Amino acid sequence: MSIRVRFAPSPTGYMHIGNARTALFNWLFARKHEGVFILRIEDTDLRRHVEDAIDVITEGLSWLGMDWDEGPGVEGEFGPYYQSKRLELYREHARVLLEEQQAYICRCNDSDDDSECRCREAMSAADAEAPLDDGLAVRFFNPRGNTEFTDIVQGELSFENEQFGDFILIKSDGTPTYNFANVADDNAMQITHVARGDDHISNTPRQLMLYQAFGFEPPEFAHLPQIMAPEGGRMSKRHGASSLTELQEAGFLPEAAMNYLALLGWSPGDEREYLTTDKLIEEFELGRVNKSPAQFNMKRLVHINSLHMEQMPLQQRAELAADILTANGLLSSQQRQQSDVMDKVRAVVDALGSRFKYGEQILEYGEHFFSDSPPRIDPELYSYLAQPQVRQALSEAGDRLKQLPQWTIESIEKVVRTTADEHDLKAAPLIHAIRVSLSGSTVGPGLFILVRLVGQDESYRRIQHALEHVPANNEES
Repeated sequence: MSIRVRFAPSPTGYMHIGNARTALFNWLFARKHEGVFILRIEDTDLRRHVEDAIDVITEGLSWLGMDWDEGPGVEGEFGPYYQSKRLELYREHARVLLEEQQAYICRCNDSDDDSECRCREAMSAADAEAPLDDGLAVRFFNPRGNTEFTDIVQGELSFENEQFGDFILIKSDGTPTYNFANVADDNAMQITHVARGDDHISNTPRQLMLYQAFGFEPPEFAHLPQIMAPEGGRMSKRHGASSLTELQEAGFLPEAAMNYLALLGWSPGDEREYLTTDKLIEEFELGRVNKSPAQFNMKRLVHINSLHMEQMPLQQRAELAADILTANGLLSSQQRQQSDVMDKVRAVVDALGSRFKYGEQILEYGEHFFSDSPPRIDPELYSYLAQPQVRQALSEAGDRLKQLPQWTIESIEKVVRTTADEHDLKAAPLIHAIRVSLSGSTVGPGLFILVRLVGQDESYRRIQHALEHVPANNEES
């Protein structure tokens, strides 16, 4: 059997983490079994349609590295791949059920999808001739009884059909409902497996009733666990990122994002965290998806991204940093073309080493290298610059650094350590004072590298600025 799966998003929002994970599991399953991955746009809900959402979906999938074998821009024999262009197919399917009296025309208010309807008792063969674009809805004639199926992830499931009522197939505006369109499309496109979020479990009995009514062979179903916020509940931006766009803008690597998303509810069967795309394809199976909710953990995402960053050449990491710096106005597009500027970016990234775990951290640890203004020093850090003995040593170190004939790491280190000795200080207090003066932080690359990268004149200027703006503690320590 040739595997055929689909990812069928609605353009009613943007590419959230949960949507992306669903797409990824389908894509990995198709690639593992040399099957077909289809992108189908469910765009019949015009009231909730968001402009440009389709572009966001396709760009998000492409950024992650997922290609589709059929869908927008890749036409196949089962298109079109927009539901809004398949309305005639749904009407034809509705006619079949009306003719077989497995559906009926509803002349009531169709806002309650699962309600009992008095039109059920008036069902007749004449319903098959009723116009479907004249404010009339079509309801399914629920056969009652039970619907049972084996879910690849959730196991054995059973539902009483009566709880779903005579659900609507075609709404009074002529558009299909989600469940009806899904059955018509999945059958027409020969979908073999449907992997989707477990919030769709209650839709599956409705769809299986329709498969039975049509005499279609249903696909296998795999309902995937929800992705929850760290403390439970829905994901939102305050948890770090809730969409692919946010991950991309924050400077996460697409291969790392794919690696992390794959581990949300699935594992390779051991403790491995770093998995390349090829390895994910090789090892992925729907049967190893956990039925319990997955928990989004920003720290783990950052960690996995850092594992992928470690494998990247310095030049690529520098380009990533430059992208973030440019997006935040710290580099101009003209500066990006200047070799001396990119040399500095590479040197900063190299100096940050493993601290540079994802793109936006260049702002946290490296913004001061590219800003024309002295850093703001938080009052909580004033203590590093407040003691008179340290201030005197800091002032003298600034003067000596300004006069250095050779601007090297070795000469910078000699100035700092010699100055500390002459003021009867250990090196650490002076090192901390210089670091805070130059970067406004207590963490970052080694101090002597930091001073060299900030530059000779700028280091002197920032030390003087810090001494002028941070109040001294007049009590002797």
